[in-house]
Amino acid sequence: MVTDTEQSLVGELYHVSDNAHFLGGASAVLVAFIYFGMAGSFWASGIIVVFAAIKEGYWDPRHETKIVAGSGWRDFFGYCVGVAIAIVTCLFKLKLGGMK
Repeated sequence: MVTDTEQSLVGELYHVSDNAHFLGGASAVLVAFIYFGMAGSFWASGIIVVFAAIKEGYWDPRHETKIVAGSGWRDFFGYCVGVAIAIVTCLFKLKLGGMK
């Protein structure tokens, strides 16, 4: 049985979780871009999407507790949106002149 206090805390955790998944995907791609250029950001994008699919599709449903287990799809798309926005940011950086 989930109490009202636990439910309100879980609701707040979902907001933190959404931001964490987004920032995790975006930061991995941006760091790869800084060190390895556009090719590195594409490699990082693929790795992050595969990682997110395995983590959210296999690991989390089996190992997270029911109270903190969110929607695997929501978490997966958080990673993907972070990756997509980071790639667009990298492309703008290239268009404006900068790294190659």
